[in-house]
Amino acid sequence: MTEPNWYTFPDFLMRELPELREEIEAEYYEYAEVVANPMPHFFLGDFILPILSGQRPADEAMRHRAGAIVDQLLSSSDEDLAGAAVTSVFEIIRDSPELRDTTWPYLGPTMRDWLSR
Repeated sequence: MTEPNWYTFPDFLMRELPELREEIEAEYYEYAEVVANPMPHFFLGDFILPILSGQRPADEAMRHRAGAIVDQLLSSSDEDLAGAAVTSVFEIIRDSPELRDTTWPYLGPTMRDWLSR
């Protein structure tokens, strides 16, 4: 499996969260009507952060998968994709003590390390 990049992130997300495939695909096509390459920020803010925070219905396993996805993105060789994860997930969690407490059990080691600094 190839590493996700700025342009393939929606496909990557559909592979990682197959139970949300139809929703992710519908959102992709909705954004694609406005912009040629929908930014990863949209999907991180509409799917990953709400899953991590419990604002979107998700079982424990899905919440852990969302945390693993964020960790993978933070260390991505695609600096733009990594930056999207920083601004759309890391900084939001970092700046909210409540979100940090809610998401902590589901975060991967990279994100936890960054938040502990």
